[in-house]
Amino acid sequence: MTVLNLLGRFPWSDKTVKRRLYKVKHIQKEYRVNLPQRLYKELYDTRNEFLHGNPISTNRLHPFRQKDKPGITRFAPLLYKIALLSYLDKYKDKKTGKDTALPNCCTSGVYPKPSSRRSDNNGM
Repeated sequence: MTVLNLLGRFPWSDKTVKRRLYKVKHIQKEYRVNLPQRLYKELYDTRNEFLHGNPISTNRLHPFRQKDKPGITRFAPLLYKIALLSYLDKYKDKKTGKDTALPNCCTSGVYPKPSSRRSDNNGM
């Protein structure tokens, strides 16, 4: 499941956000996507260009390459939060709305204790 898929299946309440008005190319195929998916694709493509050492124009750092829009990184936390919520939704009981299949450490509030053995590389 890709982040694009997760953003696409989220139950958006705002119809203008939900509408698939945009086109993106992903893995040699063109898709119609909603606004959050388009923003994520721009963020993803910009990240890849940077990581591959390609120059990044200042326009590329803004949605739709428009400098009057806020920086593309401003949307990252929201996009990933929605993707995570969409992913975790599959663990909810449709009747009760309660989490059903998450590991105990995620639902009980008790997390596994960290290893008491020190790592040679300072925990990295």
